Amino acid sequence: MVAKKVLIFNAVLDIMKEQGVRSNIKISDIASKAQIGKGTVYEYFDNKDQIITESIAYLMEKSMDIILNINEEQELNFKDSLINLIHRIINTISINGNIHSMFISQNIGSMLSPDMKKQLMVKLNEMRLKFDEIFNTFFEKGIKEGILPQNLDKFNATVTRITLMSSSMNYIHNSFNNIVEDQDEFAHNLYEVIIKILS
Repeated sequence: MVAKKVLIFNAVLDIMKEQGVRSNIKISDIASKAQIGKGTVYEYFDNKDQIITESIAYLMEKSMDIILNINEEQELNFKDSLINLIHRIINTISINGNIHSMFISQNIGSMLSPDMKKQLMVKLNEMRLKFDEIFNTFFEKGIKEGILPQNLDKFNATVTRITLMSSSMNYIHNSFNNIVEDQDEFAHNLYEVIIKILS
């Protein structure tokens, strides 16, 4: 990806962090934050909607790439791999947590054009498929180690994915509201819940 395009994405995301998702972001503000000329922004994007949509997609993709990077877990057992995944989800979303929270609390969908929503839905579906693929790799490891049943119930597997993400988001939300819980203890407790669902 072109370095200036990434500068623009990061500038948009920084403005959203500082002013909120619903702020009236101006091209001049983006250029100033990225320390480039306003004309340079238009070399890469046709309009503000495109910049915002692609910036959100960039954040989603960047976050998912970090979360789904399982290379470091090739040698780990099922339990340690899953606990590492829980930590990666929490740490990655926490980095941009206020943006993720704003997307939910400020109903970003209401400010997006139908075309923007369509583009982001395509990106979300791509990410969900990647996430499902990674989870299947985890499940296979758990089955090989005899921790999970051979005939894993598909409904329970889906509930597990949802539980993992929603519990992690709840943990992050609580930490932003100064409700402190030890992350390692949370990850181990969530692992035990997941095992109960899948058994």
